[in-house]
Amino acid sequence: MIDSALGDIKALFLKSGINDIHIEITWVNQCFDPSLFPINPSDEIARAFEKKKLEVLKCIMSELGGNCRMAALVNVGLTKERTTPAVVVDVKPATVANWGGITRKVQGVFNPRGPAGEIGVEFLPGIFRV
Repeated sequence: MIDSALGDIKALFLKSGINDIHIEITWVNQCFDPSLFPINPSDEIARAFEKKKLEVLKCIMSELGGNCRMAALVNVGLTKERTTPAVVVDVKPATVANWGGITRKVQGVFNPRGPAGEIGVEFLPGIFRV
């Protein structure tokens, strides 16, 4: 069923002269829908982030400017028991940026050998509610 749909969609694009497009069909209820959970301020990762927060924000703002509406350290995951710490950046929809480059810059602020080196970076377009 999905293969048939993919073939039909690809044929439609090919008819229009578009042949370099990637098509992916996903089921909405099976997509990753992250939840955000607070981090205890006494956690080592939170203390490390607090010390480096201005430097992190400088990295983000130098790349995104006014397209960044907010950044926060939170635990990200499907359930509270299965989360990882991440700097979550709320960006305006349709923002185009070098996401990998920004991620590497933000992660580079932290000591890669310490626990803060494991920090993730997530970009969420739209409205970020805590």
